[in-house]
Amino acid sequence: LDTLKEVFVDRAYADYFPFYQRATVLDIGAHKGYFSLFALKNLAADSHIVAVEPYPGHVAQLKKNLVANGGARVQVLSVGLSDHSRTADLHIGPSENHSLFAGYVRLLRRPASNESLAVPVCSLKDLLTEQNLEQVDFLKMDCEGAEYPALLAADAATLARIKTISMEFHDLKDPRYTGLILARHLVRHDFSIVKFAHGATTIDNNYGKLGVTRY
Repeated sequence: LDTLKEVFVDRAYADYFPFYQRATVLDIGAHKGYFSLFALKNLAADSHIVAVEPYPGHVAQLKKNLVANGGARVQVLSVGLSDHSRTADLHIGPSENHSLFAGYVRLLRRPASNESLAVPVCSLKDLLTEQNLEQVDFLKMDCEGAEYPALLAADAATLARIKTISMEFHDLKDPRYTGLILARHLVRHDFSIVKFAHGATTIDNNYGKLGVTRY
């Protein structure tokens, strides 16, 4: 419910969203489909929405949620995002916090097992190419640390195909992977920063929100 509230009530990804327009929207870390449904309800009917989620349990619920809310036309991909295409271990944490980074799951300081699951992952370049996405109008990302390898490894031509990115960045306690490093990287690729904010925390977790756009 917290994730649903974040999307529909707090409107965490509403800034620079192309309301009521025909658009291509990519939902990375689709979880159970809440942002995909937000996009479905707020775009023109002929828009293209792609939901990307690596955890099989979430994919099953995502599809149910889409069908129950008129979203059968949303394309669902059971895959994760990273720096290159391969099979990777998805470390199982709390429902919304499965991650490619085992250390991130431990840093949450919540009960978590050592369970992991092998899942397919792909680079942002391969994802756009394989899905024939010449342009992405809005890219939402909430992928528990995978935003760093995915975006930092993306080449200029790949990033040039994206107009707006609205994302949550995560705290991996790693100097190579911070929100500021992501922001600087995207500015070097001709994005303008429209949001950069760290969230409130009680567990020393320096996560935050980053929004960049070309508009």
